[in-house]
Amino acid sequence: MRGFLFALGLAVAAGSSLDRLLGVLQVPSPPPRLPRNAPPRYMLDLYKSVTAPDGLTLSPTPHSANVVRCYADRESRHHSRFLFNISSDKTDKLLEAEFHIYKLKSRAKDLRKVKVLKSQLLQVKVYQALPPSKTKRKRRKRLLETRRISVHSTGWEIFSVKVAAAEWIADSATNLGLTLSVRGLEDESVPKGLVRFAKGNRSDKQPLLVLFMDDSRHSSGNFPGFANDYNSYQLPGKPGMELPRAKRGNGVPPALSNAGASKDGSCSRHDLYIDFERIGWSAWIISPKGYSAYQCKGTCHFPLGQNQKPTNHATIQSIAHELGLADAVHLPCCVPDRLLSISLLYFDEHENVILKQYDDMVAASCGCH
Repeated sequence: MRGFLFALGLAVAAGSSLDRLLGVLQVPSPPPRLPRNAPPRYMLDLYKSVTAPDGLTLSPTPHSANVVRCYADRESRHHSRFLFNISSDKTDKLLEAEFHIYKLKSRAKDLRKVKVLKSQLLQVKVYQALPPSKTKRKRRKRLLETRRISVHSTGWEIFSVKVAAAEWIADSATNLGLTLSVRGLEDESVPKGLVRFAKGNRSDKQPLLVLFMDDSRHSSGNFPGFANDYNSYQLPGKPGMELPRAKRGNGVPPALSNAGASKDGSCSRHDLYIDFERIGWSAWIISPKGYSAYQCKGTCHFPLGQNQKPTNHATIQSIAHELGLADAVHLPCCVPDRLLSISLLYFDEHENVILKQYDDMVAASCGCH
């Protein structure tokens, strides 16, 4: 009986600890079922462009967002209508919203229809679908952005739809989706089949809505200084849209590469690896599969050397302890004195993909405080 109660106590303690970890990650609970679809290629590439392989944040995301939410198109019946199931906290600040759509290569049999157009340039317009007014039952729409593209172009087109997304976050009842219109330069109709855009959620070319958010957390801004030399990295998307990509190397910054326990037991940094697979979260955390948090251990011996990075207060406390200047004066504590951020890419409970930055997750170095 005692063994059963002990095991039960451990299980309760483990469950409570995991709940607290979810609280740190600001995730209410893991998804109830395994995701059915692979994460969009755009989000995988975005994650790789701002993080090291171990999840350490190397550079800010576009628009300096600390949360990027990606929603797949839920409308499967209509080729020119797109619907996204937005689930965002109303307290988050929307920095930008992008509608990503992939223009497919025209089929040879359809290219013969080009001659009926007055120009091989087309006008693509993205509208926000609006609810009917009180006086008119006909659905209305609001023009969000217009762009000219070539009949022969292939690839991603990205439109700003921030106005629409802001309204949908404020009131989900207004979310009637987006519509797409393709016309000739003189507003003439385009032959059927000549211009096609990818649809469906089982393709890496599926339409996406990407929200760049600020969730009002105060960032420490502690990006490692070694990530200043960038390679140009082309994301699948807007032509010329480039994000800085830090040089990889082995993914370990110089400040972290010489970590290890000191020989005399003094304050130093030690290994601490958080394995998401061991916790049972590998099914919904896409990347990384774990990360090195590190921990600070050891004694702050008198006299404190500069290698222990003591504060002035720690130095005074150490002297007071050594000389016995007051009762019950303890030695200074070995604690992290520099913390770094990590970024997680994961599925939420609706199978949307989230890229989120978490500050102060990695002990970069230790000192006596």
